[in-house]
Amino acid sequence: MKRLVLDPNALASGIVDPHSDRPPRLLFEALEGLAFEAIVCPKLLGELRKALRKPYFRDRLSAEEARKAVKRIEEVAVTLDDPADVEPTLRDPKDDYLLALARQAVPRRSSPATRTCSITPSNSIHARSVSAKRASCLS
Repeated sequence: MKRLVLDPNALASGIVDPHSDRPPRLLFEALEGLAFEAIVCPKLLGELRKALRKPYFRDRLSAEEARKAVKRIEEVAVTLDDPADVEPTLRDPKDDYLLALARQAVPRRSSPATRTCSITPSNSIHARSVSAKRASCLS
């Protein structure tokens, strides 16, 4: 099963519009439907709660709806500890923990069916130019 670390702001966008067919909503529906194994940590959940309290989201979602959505994520996701070793990698240093979380979520023993998204010079991608959303994929 694929393992994904999703950006908390993308999750918030997916929660707020239940009738959308935009990628954030499709990801949230796939998460709810257990189409992949979502990886979260307390810091990610805290950022999600904070995002859902912003005026844009409060105008579109009741506090109870926001609470239920976060609770649902907590129920279906794998919760790991906040990453301890966060090395500066991304353009936005506040998102480096998402990449560290993704690395932490990789099983210790890789099987042929397990791989991580590679962020190496051989891919002609400079790590500092990779967004957190792109860098956080695992499968």
